[in-house]
Amino acid sequence: MREMAGSGVRLLALAAELTWAGLTSPMLRAQAIPEPVPVAESPSQPPWNVVTLIGANFLTPSNVTIDGAMRKALMAPGRHPVNLFSEALDAQRFPLSSIEQEFAALLAKKYATTHVDAVVTLGSAALDFAEKHRDELWPDARILFQVVPLESLANRSLSPTTTGIPVQWDIAGTVELALSLRPDTRRLVVIHGSGDFDRSSVHVTRRQLEAFQKRLHIEYWTDASMDQFSRRIEQLSPDDAVLYLSIARDAAGRTFLPREALAQLASVSRAPIYAPFDSYIGHGIVAGSLYSYEALGTRMADLVQEALAAPTTPIPWATITKASCVADARQLEHFGMSQARLPSYCDVRFAPPSLWRDYRWYVVGAVLAILAQSALIFGLVFQRRARRTAEEEARNRRSELMQASRLALAGELTASIAHEINQPLGAILANAGAAEALLRRGKASSDELSSIIADIKKADLRASEVIRRVRALVTSRQSDLKAEAMDSIVGDVLAFLRGEAERRGITIEAALDAGLPQMEVDRVQVQQAIANLCVNAMDAMAQTPQGSRRLGIRLAACGDGGIEIVVTDTGPGVPQDQLPRLFESFFTTKVEGMGLGLSISRSIVEAHDGTLSARNLDAGGAEFRILFPASRRVTKPLKAADESLAASPSRPPSVKTQGTVRL
Repeated sequence: MREMAGSGVRLLALAAELTWAGLTSPMLRAQAIPEPVPVAESPSQPPWNVVTLIGANFLTPSNVTIDGAMRKALMAPGRHPVNLFSEALDAQRFPLSSIEQEFAALLAKKYATTHVDAVVTLGSAALDFAEKHRDELWPDARILFQVVPLESLANRSLSPTTTGIPVQWDIAGTVELALSLRPDTRRLVVIHGSGDFDRSSVHVTRRQLEAFQKRLHIEYWTDASMDQFSRRIEQLSPDDAVLYLSIARDAAGRTFLPREALAQLASVSRAPIYAPFDSYIGHGIVAGSLYSYEALGTRMADLVQEALAAPTTPIPWATITKASCVADARQLEHFGMSQARLPSYCDVRFAPPSLWRDYRWYVVGAVLAILAQSALIFGLVFQRRARRTAEEEARNRRSELMQASRLALAGELTASIAHEINQPLGAILANAGAAEALLRRGKASSDELSSIIADIKKADLRASEVIRRVRALVTSRQSDLKAEAMDSIVGDVLAFLRGEAERRGITIEAALDAGLPQMEVDRVQVQQAIANLCVNAMDAMAQTPQGSRRLGIRLAACGDGGIEIVVTDTGPGVPQDQLPRLFESFFTTKVEGMGLGLSISRSIVEAHDGTLSARNLDAGGAEFRILFPASRRVTKPLKAADESLAASPSRPPSVKTQGTVRL
């Protein structure tokens, strides 16, 4: 007996050393007890001495979580300073009855000089030990219990200064979860070990499972080795269910952390495993109705502060919080169970990352933003298409207006056109009559006939050139940008208007620079713009005396590399208040005008990136200025076709050289 007692004392000494090591060793401290945050002591508030008495061992995951949460809350800033001490009975693995007295003696010696203000117990074994040895170990201390089933407190007599937080393990709620996930389940196997702690929760389990006797065939597996448990659970059907309580020690005497034993069984089980303890989630159970151990630890810290603030005042037990549903998404998927069968409030953990679940509002916002952008893009595309259609329609209408303007211009110049054609036709007729007379008299020589034929050809070419100009002016066509010599374009316009100017008694004064670079323009459109300006200038001089009617046209280079065409007249000028509206469509200063000529001219010039402006001259009359920018210049050499065009009969001899020429 002495040897056994000595062994017990040595065991207690070893346990004490491990207890102190748990507070000082970095490895054990990291695994079991979180290091407390130092709190500055106030001279007016001496620290309370609080002993945590754990019924199991330090490394049990549930104890680590509860004790860590309690320490964190007790050490929070603003709390009363506390000195924390920890002791463990390790009743899960060692029978307490064989070493109880020696362990109590060790604690009495250990705390002989320390006044203990409170003892916080974890588990039924710790509460029993603290109540039993209160007088010899900590007579003035408040005892506060937690992780003690409510059912085990029904017939227990506690001292007035003892209070705590009872728990009511929701075994029935866990089994209801199992039936919700697998309604066809008919067999339930309850597994627990052979240790005192393992057996302590069995009677609570049996009492709660009485309501399921008619719905399930319930079996209790105990007093087996871990190998036997593994072989038996491997034979279960997937339609069965397992309720795992705890295996801290098996029938063969091997000790385990209950969570590690669970993981070993879960690795071979074909049936889903359920449990009512929070520390088991993530280690093989499918689901359970659980208490949060972290919440229990935090609530205990509040109770410690409340109890020690009034050391002698009885405090009722704390309100029991309701267990909550927790499930493991990995196990649900492994057994092919639907999360939809779980309650809506169930906390499903370890779910794989889900964009919709984790970032739902970000996804909704992104989708709404994409939809808004898509709608905006669709609207812009639709608007762009509508704008293109409108622009195309406007171009067509402008082209039609230009054509109408050219036809109107040709109509105004009908008399001069007829006069221009009548002259070569008359010459042809006269030459033909002369040739006929010579032939009739028989006196025609070959030289005379050749001269007559040459005159006829010359007159014919002159008539065809007049017809070509008129046809080019009135023919409907698409815009055709080409490299053109500007003096050739202006020369054609002057040749076209020469007869009209003569008919009205107007002198044309042209100053054309023949050495200007080519410009990329539409020849006919530019001719139309210049002709409109010239005809307007002629109309403006209708009331000017005959000898004073002069139409000036100047073609010259600008300082910035562009080309300007200036048309002037000796008319009365434009009223000052009408200058801003001069180029508006359908605005005219003439009684019979349509108000389109100047508007079309400006549209043509602006389509060539140029500008058209008007002003009154100080000496009288008006000036219209067309400016084509340098960007329209063509630097490539003249093609043969362009050279031939430059030398064509449409270019009058009077504009071949630079200077002022009167036509």
